[in-house]
Amino acid sequence: MSEVEARQPSRDSVESVFSEILSRMETACPDFEAAVFYDAEGETIDYHSYLDPFDTRLAAAHHGVIMTMADAKSRWLEIGCVKMIEVSSSKYDIVTMVLADGYFVTVIAGSGAIGDEVIEGFLEILVSLREEAGM
Repeated sequence: MSEVEARQPSRDSVESVFSEILSRMETACPDFEAAVFYDAEGETIDYHSYLDPFDTRLAAAHHGVIMTMADAKSRWLEIGCVKMIEVSSSKYDIVTMVLADGYFVTVIAGSGAIGDEVIEGFLEILVSLREEAGM
């Protein structure tokens, strides 16, 4: 059995249909670590993650703050609204996308894993998430 087959998602709450949709992000992204669906207050609605559940939710809430601040500043400057932010570090690539007004999805993967093709896959999956959430 390979290491990938042996990995099990980390959970500390009951899964919902949103978790199943978020799990599809894994198939779109090499070195996938986590995907989180949450609101503008940083409250997690659901997630699919191989990271510690608390760390997963905390990372998403933090990126939600960054996204909200960037969007507010962009609107104030009258240059438009922010729909997505990509952050790359030596350990992780993180992309945060607006799902609908006040709702976000953050995906965490290994460094160098998230490129244009992967993001296109994420955007296709977000359509299912929006439909399920009635957005």
